[in-house]
Amino acid sequence: MGLNLRQFDRTPIGTLTTRTINDIESINEIFSDGLIPIIADLLSIVCVLGYMFWVDWQLTLIALIPFPIMIAATYYFKESINKSFSK
Repeated sequence: MGLNLRQFDRTPIGTLTTRTINDIESINEIFSDGLIPIIADLLSIVCVLGYMFWVDWQLTLIALIPFPIMIAATYYFKESINKSFSK
Protein backbone atom coordinates (compact mmCIF):
# COMPACT_ATOMS: atom_id res chain seq x y z
CA MET A 1 0.00 0.00 0.00
CA GLY A 2 2.88 2.36 0.67
CA LEU A 3 4.70 1.81 -2.63
CA ASN A 4 4.53 4.35 -5.39
CA LEU A 5 2.65 3.47 -8.57
CA ARG A 6 5.85 2.93 -10.57
CA GLN A 7 6.43 -0.24 -8.54
CA PHE A 8 3.19 -1.67 -9.92
CA ASP A 9 4.04 -0.53 -13.45
CA ARG A 10 7.44 -2.25 -13.40
CA THR A 11 6.36 -5.47 -11.68
CA PRO A 12 3.84 -7.80 -13.31
CA ILE A 13 0.71 -8.48 -11.29
CA GLY A 14 1.44 -12.23 -11.35
CA THR A 15 4.77 -11.69 -9.60
CA LEU A 16 3.19 -9.60 -6.87
CA THR A 17 0.38 -12.10 -6.40
CA THR A 18 2.82 -15.02 -6.25
CA ARG A 19 4.96 -13.28 -3.66
CA THR A 20 1.94 -12.51 -1.51
CA ILE A 21 0.63 -16.07 -1.68
CA ASN A 22 4.07 -17.52 -0.89
CA ASP A 23 4.41 -15.22 2.13
CA ILE A 24 1.00 -16.21 3.45
CA GLU A 25 1.78 -19.91 2.96
CA SER A 26 5.09 -19.50 4.81
CA ILE A 27 3.37 -17.84 7.75
CA ASN A 28 0.77 -20.61 7.77
CA GLU A 29 3.51 -23.27 7.83
CA ILE A 30 5.23 -21.57 10.76
CA PHE A 31 2.06 -21.60 12.81
CA SER A 32 0.94 -25.10 11.88
CA ASP A 33 4.29 -26.91 11.83
CA GLY A 34 6.30 -24.94 14.35
CA LEU A 35 4.21 -23.14 16.92
CA ILE A 36 1.86 -25.92 18.03
CA PRO A 37 4.60 -28.52 18.69
CA ILE A 38 6.67 -25.93 20.56
CA ILE A 39 3.71 -25.09 22.81
CA ALA A 40 3.03 -28.81 23.36
CA ASP A 41 6.67 -29.44 24.29
CA LEU A 42 6.75 -26.50 26.69
CA LEU A 43 3.52 -27.68 28.32
CA SER A 44 5.00 -31.17 28.74
CA ILE A 45 8.15 -29.77 30.33
CA VAL A 46 6.15 -27.61 32.73
CA CYS A 47 3.94 -30.56 33.73
CA VAL A 48 6.91 -32.86 34.31
CA LEU A 49 8.76 -30.22 36.32
CA GLY A 50 5.63 -29.53 38.35
CA TYR A 51 5.27 -33.21 39.16
CA MET A 52 8.98 -33.48 40.02
CA PHE A 53 8.70 -30.54 42.42
CA TRP A 54 5.57 -32.07 43.95
CA VAL A 55 7.25 -35.45 44.53
CA ASP A 56 10.63 -34.21 45.83
CA TRP A 57 11.57 -30.56 45.44
CA GLN A 58 15.12 -31.00 46.77
CA LEU A 59 15.98 -33.76 44.31
CA THR A 60 14.44 -31.70 41.51
CA LEU A 61 16.67 -28.73 42.33
CA ILE A 62 19.72 -31.01 42.36
CA ALA A 63 18.69 -32.46 39.00
CA LEU A 64 18.34 -28.95 37.52
CA ILE A 65 21.86 -27.82 38.52
CA PRO A 66 23.45 -28.70 35.13
CA PHE A 67 20.98 -26.62 33.09
CA PRO A 68 22.66 -23.20 33.52
CA ILE A 69 25.97 -24.79 32.51
CA MET A 70 24.35 -26.33 29.43
CA ILE A 71 22.76 -23.00 28.46
CA ALA A 72 26.12 -21.20 28.79
CA ALA A 73 27.88 -23.91 26.75
CA THR A 74 25.21 -23.72 24.05
CA TYR A 75 25.57 -19.92 23.86
CA TYR A 76 29.37 -20.21 23.62
CA PHE A 77 29.05 -22.86 20.88
CA LYS A 78 26.60 -20.65 18.94
CA GLU A 79 28.94 -17.67 19.12
CA SER A 80 31.94 -19.74 17.98
CA ILE A 81 29.92 -21.11 15.04
CA ASN A 82 28.91 -17.56 14.06
CA LYS A 83 32.54 -16.41 14.15
CA SER A 84 33.73 -19.34 12.04
CA PHE A 85 30.89 -18.80 9.57
CA SER A 86 31.86 -15.13 9.23
CA LYS A 87 35.45 -16.09 8.40
